Amino acid sequence: MRIVFLTAAVWAASLVPLAAKDENGMRVEVSRSTVSNDDERGSGYSLSRVERTMALKVLAKNISLKPFDVGQLEWTMIVERWGVSGSSKYERYKGTENFPPLKPGESSTLTVGQSSIGGYSFSRNYQDKLEAWKVIIRHAGADTITLVSGTAFERLNSKARDAEKESP
Repeated sequence: MRIVFLTAAVWAASLVPLAAKDENGMRVEVSRSTVSNDDERGSGYSLSRVERTMALKVLAKNISLKPFDVGQLEWTMIVERWGVSGSSKYERYKGTENFPPLKPGESSTLTVGQSSIGGYSFSRNYQDKLEAWKVIIRHAGADTITLVSGTAFERLNSKARDAEKESP
């Protein structure tokens, strides 16, 4: 009974978004999202290979009585690379996406930014981590809402280097 309760609690906690905020007539929730998962599980006590693509899932809802015109969504993700030491172990991924217009009560979900997450797992995880992120939604050149993963974002962003663009 106890294990079932713990499993249910962990599952319920995983459904909670990383950040949610109501501001300027918009409610926005941001969570991590696994776009692809090509992990290879080892048998028995052997090493497992981790190979995933992570992104940010942004759910926005117009909670005002006025419509929002087309806007911009600016995102930044900071990824910690496990096999690198020093300040160069943080990579910055950033971009800008078009944000769709929203009528009152209407919502939209966007998946933005992608980063490969690799590594190994045995008795301990040796893998890259999506450490921090920031999302800004703008309308008519002004910030409508800004969400940040935590207080460490600015510190990690100052240490991070821009990631090299992957060829499609």
